[in-house]
Amino acid sequence: MKHTLHITMACLLALGVAQTSYAEGSLSSSTPRRDFVEARKEIRTNTREEVKDIKNNARDEIKDKRDDMRSELEKRRIELAKQIAKRQYDKMVSRYQATIERLEGIMAKIVTRVDKVKTAGGKTENAEKYLAEAKTHIADAKTSLDALKNATTLAVNTTATTTASTTPKQIKDTLATLKKIAKETDTHIKEGHRSLEKALGSLRGVSSTKPASTTPNVTN
Repeated sequence: MKHTLHITMACLLALGVAQTSYAEGSLSSSTPRRDFVEARKEIRTNTREEVKDIKNNARDEIKDKRDDMRSELEKRRIELAKQIAKRQYDKMVSRYQATIERLEGIMAKIVTRVDKVKTAGGKTENAEKYLAEAKTHIADAKTSLDALKNATTLAVNTTATTTASTTPKQIKDTLATLKKIAKETDTHIKEGHRSLEKALGSLRGVSSTKPASTTPNVTN
């Protein structure tokens, strides 16, 4: 009986040792697996963050390049608009200048004819009145033309130094100013031309030749 009890206890003791060894083996084998899982999770997290950073940096770089391209295109557009406007207004100034000089030449000829008619004793009041009006309009046209030249030069210099954010409004305001001055110049030129036509028309039918003096007949 005692022998059987000893054998039973020996078996139980051996079983306990075996279970303890198995548990320790299971624990030691599960620990590397847990470390591997955690390491893989950390790698995934780090990789995800790195990819996110790469995307953000790429997005910022693309945005910067787009902004630079927009700025460059805006500068080119401004430069092109400036060149076109300058050519147009340079032609306009030249045309106005030539017209004013032509009107001054016509006015000088009419003044000469008025002097001849007046010397011949003809009536020149209306012609002189229209000539005075023409002279005033031509002088105003020359003043407006000088203002147009100055405004054109200022517009070219201004658009060359403005920033992309302020240029559109400044260009619009500048063009409005140039159009206004050009319209004033055109109006004065037309009015001057009209007054010269009236002056010339008032001299039609008026002789510029002084009538010959008549000697009274004397009877004996």
